[in-house]
Amino acid sequence: PIAEAKKACHALLNEMIDFSVHSLGLIAFDNMPKLLCQLTQDKNALNSQVESIIPDGGTNVVGPLKLAYQELEKSKNERVIVLVTDGYPFDEDAAVRYSNKLKKAGIRIISIGVGMNLKSAFLKNIANKDDAYQLANMSELRDTFKTVILKIMEK
Repeated sequence: PIAEAKKACHALLNEMIDFSVHSLGLIAFDNMPKLLCQLTQDKNALNSQVESIIPDGGTNVVGPLKLAYQELEKSKNERVIVLVTDGYPFDEDAAVRYSNKLKKAGIRIISIGVGMNLKSAFLKNIANKDDAYQLANMSELRDTFKTVILKIMEK
């Protein structure tokens, strides 16, 4: 699954994002979040960091949301978090509470859950309206990224 996820991320970076106008950051998470790349328009740096992601540990959803907020609060542009997870969160209530705080701050959250272990209600609760996706496996991630990017661009 990680190879499929990385392939989808590379397609997102190389084929779907216009880095002349958009910036992206990358946060990996398991038990703890790791800021792999600050907001940047350097797709080579992002591609390099995608390769460093190693699946490990549990699913701490609050940590990466907090780290993403720290990065995004500096931006005056539209702020979007795309959260991709294949695990159920340590603390669902805390994740929902924190995501609500971010949404009130004007940050759009798109949740993409992969696998059957995730509750669609959780994905919907942390995402903005109509911004929750549940996939059976990572092979669907690339097409979901395309859908998400088109949806972001229409608003």
